[in-house]
Amino acid sequence: MKYQADKNTKFGGAKHRLGLNDKVPVTYGVEQLYTGSIYIGESDSEMKVIYDTGSDWLLIEGRGCENCKGSKYDPNTSSYYTEVDIRTQSKTYGSFMHVEGKEVQDQVCLKSFSLCMDPLDFFLITDQFGIPPETDGIMGLAQGRTPRGFNIPSDFEVGPLFLDTLSFAQHITEKAFSTRFSGTFGESFVDFGPYREEEMSSIGELVEIPCNKGFFYSSIPQGIRFGEEASGQEFALNGSEAIFTTGMSISMVPSSLSSVFFQRLMSGVDEYFEENGVFYANCGSKMIDLYMMFEEHWI
Repeated sequence: MKYQADKNTKFGGAKHRLGLNDKVPVTYGVEQLYTGSIYIGESDSEMKVIYDTGSDWLLIEGRGCENCKGSKYDPNTSSYYTEVDIRTQSKTYGSFMHVEGKEVQDQVCLKSFSLCMDPLDFFLITDQFGIPPETDGIMGLAQGRTPRGFNIPSDFEVGPLFLDTLSFAQHITEKAFSTRFSGTFGESFVDFGPYREEEMSSIGELVEIPCNKGFFYSSIPQGIRFGEEASGQEFALNGSEAIFTTGMSISMVPSSLSSVFFQRLMSGVDEYFEENGVFYANCGSKMIDLYMMFEEHWI
């Protein structure tokens, strides 16, 4: 990442620390995901992004993207805009999303003309497939360490990390964030910096789940249960890793377990079908509650 030597932003106040009133509100609804606003450039253009703990880059739809359906950022409205790399690059997110664009820099703010990072490297999209039309991009919040596993390209590089930039700009004292996701009803937000006990519904019920050090936030569950404890069916898991991501609303399991897993999960659903390894049911269907055991606690 490339930074100015001076930590003061052009505007926005770099020394302003995120406080009690600086939570970033998010809204639930777009494909069962959470979206919130950020503000880009000298023009303070508002862009609605998906908060995704499973990716690294900040992706923003650009003016030149003909098949982008949301708001499109116009670099011509900001004298701070710079192209970091003139080459067109591509990024693929599983089988669900593909984008092309360029690595650029501009000022990015969590609030209008406030809590700004200047400059911030991000990916300006010129072509895309898979981004919901109601949104304008993706805010990547992954851990960002080198991924583990197979089929990792030899030239893979982790993108600029938003938490790193927040810390550099002195907006947070700890590279961390917490969330409250309340669904359709209730207050939902992302809170950057150390978590605050006063925002928890019950501090006594807090269960700390140690995460593996990798690209994703992941841990190894001890077991899985379908239904309530008294009548539920419990199964031990042998070393299967669970990835926690807010960037998709799909439960994914290894292909060797998928048939049994989804048949039990949908045992109370009248109608469902499978296509290319994906199981579908009507949105109004009531599936059995799913629990996973971490640190001897069912969650």
